[in-house]
Amino acid sequence: MKTIIAGLCLLIAPITYADHLDTFSFTLKKDCSFKQYMKIVKDFNEWGKNYGYVAEIAAPLFSEDLETYYWLGRSESVEAFGKALANWMDERSNKNSVPSKLSERFSKCEEMKTRHSYNLYPK
Repeated sequence: MKTIIAGLCLLIAPITYADHLDTFSFTLKKDCSFKQYMKIVKDFNEWGKNYGYVAEIAAPLFSEDLETYYWLGRSESVEAFGKALANWMDERSNKNSVPSKLSERFSKCEEMKTRHSYNLYPK
C-alpha cells in the first residue's frame, strides 16, 4: 500500500508544480523595428527577474503570417505569474514606475492580437 501511495505522489507532484507559459501574438507598429522592440524586452526582463518571469520573442521564419511575432513568457508556476501580473498592474498606475514606463514603450511599438496562458508539463 505504501508503494502505491508513493507512486501516486510521484505522479501528482509534477501536475501540481507545473511551469507557467504566458503567450501573446503581436505585430510591430510601422515606427518600431524588431531591434527597438528587443531593447524593450530586455528592459522588461530586468524587471521580470525580480518576479521569476522571463520573456522570449519568437520571430517567424516560415509562416502564413510573417508579420506576427509571439511573446513567450515563463514563470515557475501560475502562482508566481499571478504575483508578477498583480505587481505589474498595481505599479502601472504610478507614472514613475518601471511597469508604467515599459507599458508606454510597448504600446508605442506593438499591436497585441491574442493572449493565452498555459501550464507546462512535466517540469
